[in-house]
Amino acid sequence: MRRIFIIFALLIVSLYFIKRDNRSDAFSIAIITPAIHPSLEAIERGFKETCEQTLRRPCSFKTFNAQGSKTLLHAQIDEAGKGDFDLVFTIASTSSHMCKEQFEKRDVKVPIVFTAVSRPDDIGLKAEKNVTGVQEPVYFERILSALPSLERDIRKIALVYDPTTSGLQKDRDEVAAILARKGIELRLVEVFQSNELIHKVPPFLSSADAVLVLKDNTVVSGLDLLVRLCEEKNIPLIACDLDSVGRGATYSYSMQEYAQGVEAAKMAFEILEEYKVPGDIPIRPVSEEYFSWKAKDKELLSRLLKL
Repeated sequence: MRRIFIIFALLIVSLYFIKRDNRSDAFSIAIITPAIHPSLEAIERGFKETCEQTLRRPCSFKTFNAQGSKTLLHAQIDEAGKGDFDLVFTIASTSSHMCKEQFEKRDVKVPIVFTAVSRPDDIGLKAEKNVTGVQEPVYFERILSALPSLERDIRKIALVYDPTTSGLQKDRDEVAAILARKGIELRLVEVFQSNELIHKVPPFLSSADAVLVLKDNTVVSGLDLLVRLCEEKNIPLIACDLDSVGRGATYSYSMQEYAQGVEAAKMAFEILEEYKVPGDIPIRPVSEEYFSWKAKDKELLSRLLKL
């Protein structure tokens, strides 16, 4: 009799897990991205395609794109927190930090997987409770080591950035320290909205030998204008993402952004299919194998590849 009871109990448990793993309803996933840019779109595409390939249930995605507006981003995160989502995927520092803060204030328990964040600890992002994610390596030393490849005298560099964007202050300080060791002066151009580029950048171009942009969603939202301004003055524009080269930047060293989405989707699988608590999944970086040089012309690329 006891043997029959054990068999019956095991059968009930098995049926429960079979039913749980074969539900026909789709996973509902919110994607929060701060702006329209090829790099951010590549991350989103890598995440979606990998989720669709690996998750055993269908996926339903809803993308919230703030189009460079922090006010809109705040409202969209609030909307996502009120939605019936199984997981929220956040792209870039500001989106990720703001989502964590707002979810904590409203006691929203939905798992968050972030990516494209270079210094998660600095903005309070840790693998804890319902949060984990992908750390983006910092590679300014490599980018700035390529300045001699431009084959021109570089004495002053203008850094165009939004000082209110999470993490960019540390990026600014690291860039300043690297350039100081090279004897190059750094001039700061602070912009708080992309529409300020047209007024704030030109006065600096008369004395700058090159312009540098970070992974800064405020600035890259207006990158086409910045490219045109630099071309008019024949000044190199150095970027920190590969896709900006396709839009006119002179060169960059970075990762294939698609890989960040792939890595984040692997974490989503662990949470949604393997029922892991996000805080038990360590934050991890993207492998160095996905990094490469990219340049606007072949001769410059040839010199970069020799570094």
